[in-house]
Amino acid sequence: MGKVGRKFSYCLPPYSLKTKTKLRFGEEATISGNGLVSTPLITKNGPISLLYFLNLEGITVGQQTVQTGQSNGNIIIDSGTTLMMLPSSFYDRVEALVKQAIGADQFIVQNNELKLCYRNANSIIQNIPNFEVHFTGANLSLQPQNFFLPVSNDVICFAMLPTNGPPIYGNVAQTDFEVEHDLDQKKVSFAPADCTKQ
Repeated sequence: MGKVGRKFSYCLPPYSLKTKTKLRFGEEATISGNGLVSTPLITKNGPISLLYFLNLEGITVGQQTVQTGQSNGNIIIDSGTTLMMLPSSFYDRVEALVKQAIGADQFIVQNNELKLCYRNANSIIQNIPNFEVHFTGANLSLQPQNFFLPVSNDVICFAMLPTNGPPIYGNVAQTDFEVEHDLDQKKVSFAPADCTKQ
């Protein structure tokens, strides 16, 4: 890769803000700041060799943690995919904790792939629990905009879906974090940030 080095970083602003952001390469890509955490970057051979994998150990909702029980690169980090896609049985346990914590009635949104939606977004936001994603060596505290998306004026939906395909850590979960991929050190680092100011 020549002068650019094998390192790049980005900082994605929330969906609702139509803000531009920069992709940085090489030395400019190094991130720092309070709350910086790193997790191993795992690559695999064969047709998936161009994908970057992380090891998701679990997700905490409120005070309860659901463990994945898997290791060795079980989720793809992909800034080109919108939602977080989780293995179906793991997703079901996470969704149950979110429902329990919020306690409001679900709202069915027609023609929408998202499964868990609520009306009265402002009051729901008040009840959204602590939400942490646990990668090997890196615990990330997500803000509500990392795991709920507004779908209309007053409706928000859980920005995660079950999948029987490859699990993916998508871009909604990555908003307002500086994210650095270091291919030589084989690690991905995250630091909370206001990505509208990058």
